[in-house]
Amino acid sequence: MNEEFDQLKNRIASADPAKDAALISESTVAAAALSTGAKAPWSKRLRQLTLSGSLLGTAGAFALAVSLALPQQPLIQMASSPAAGAMSAESSVAGAADQGMKMIMPTWIQYEYDSSALSNETGNGQVYQLVLDGDYKSFLQSLADYFGVEGQLREEEWSTKEYPTYAIGTPEKQVSVTWAGTGTFYFNSYDPNSYRCEKKTVEQENGDSYETCEPISTPELIPSESAIRAEAAKVFKEFGLNIASSKIRVDRSEWGASAVGAVQLNGQDTALEWWLNYDGAGKLSNVYGHLAKPVARGDFKTVSAKEAANRIKDGRWFGSPPSSVWNQQPAALGARTGAVEPAVDPMPVAPEPGTTDEAGDETTGENVEPKVEIVTLKLTSSEPQLLMIYDKSGGAWLVPGYLLKNDQGWFDAIISLEEGVIELPEPMNVGIMPIEENPNTKQG
Repeated sequence: MNEEFDQLKNRIASADPAKDAALISESTVAAAALSTGAKAPWSKRLRQLTLSGSLLGTAGAFALAVSLALPQQPLIQMASSPAAGAMSAESSVAGAADQGMKMIMPTWIQYEYDSSALSNETGNGQVYQLVLDGDYKSFLQSLADYFGVEGQLREEEWSTKEYPTYAIGTPEKQVSVTWAGTGTFYFNSYDPNSYRCEKKTVEQENGDSYETCEPISTPELIPSESAIRAEAAKVFKEFGLNIASSKIRVDRSEWGASAVGAVQLNGQDTALEWWLNYDGAGKLSNVYGHLAKPVARGDFKTVSAKEAANRIKDGRWFGSPPSSVWNQQPAALGARTGAVEPAVDPMPVAPEPGTTDEAGDETTGENVEPKVEIVTLKLTSSEPQLLMIYDKSGGAWLVPGYLLKNDQGWFDAIISLEEGVIELPEPMNVGIMPIEENPNTKQG
């Protein structure tokens, strides 16, 4: 039986017209999905012109046109995020009214956007996939050797098939790596001598005690900014991030210090950031980085900043910018991650029966209706920025986007790729759910 099957398989293989063709790489196969559909065969005259070199001058322009064309199928299937599909205030209210429900809600802010100051100019941008390559076991061992961590490699108890996580060492001093997404790795060192701990008794309970620890502040032991930059540049380079010390941001205080270096593409910071931290006693407490490398997947058309502004309320076009952009914002401000946000007004309380409301009408004591406040934001400028997103399989990407800045001092980070390159997740209904009246509690 096996011989007959092998003969049949060989006959099929020998009849294959492409049996002598060279194997192609996975990246070539992936790129094929981005090309246009099959065309009719070229004429003999056209083939002659091509072979003679008459059309070689236009080959570059033709290749560019193909690379900027929309793919026939999405390049990225975007993962859902907590901010995706945030409902507008009107949809929340209308949906409840249709169901005959009463609600108790805080004041709900609905943002409107004035994008008249933004540009109508479209463009194109490079898409990068963050790819993991190599042997995580050997990397983890090299990490342990560098930081003097002893022990055997183990799989962490929270490790999953989708996010396998491995470590060497003990909770007090260990290295770990998650071989998924951006391939994050950690070095962690906890020195109890850097903390002042004391036991406290819980009086209202049964006499149980617990321990509280506070960092010891010894500013004179914390390295200088220049020394921190030099050390960070050395450690980052050792494990894959070659960055000049002048590009590393340092935050130093009497309680410790941190250094941040970002992977740069085209001279621009990305959200792929590496960290190095010192505790209050000036000891290296942890290092954090990424093993995934950006691989270009092609140039794609982008919408204008003005059109991108229309995507804010959709809630599914947000991406993650580098932390360096927040340093440019006023204190306590930064990027919003959702299209609709509740105000800080306290939860309204049902009034007592017989009292009057603001309009002078008598109340019934039933649940109050939600208040909606319309806030118009004027978008003052836009700045191109690569944004990090995740796909459904847990993979990470860097895609073109804008920082859409407004007159309140913060911004929205919005993806600028034309529709079709990314398959968006299904809208998610988030917000405060309406509360039905309980007929058993109605008065009278």
